[in-house]
Amino acid sequence: MLVGTWHYQITHVPIALATRARQKIDPQGWVWSSVLASTGQPREMV
Repeated sequence: MLVGTWHYQITHVPIALATRARQKIDPQGWVWSSVLASTGQPREMV
């Protein structure tokens, strides 16, 4: 089970439901940029 927040509410999501479909993230988009900024990873891995 995954626990997190969704629209400011605590949620419990079964792993089977959370992993049943893949989603793609645009590597040039704001979501991936925020991941890199929060983890300190470089944009290009050498």
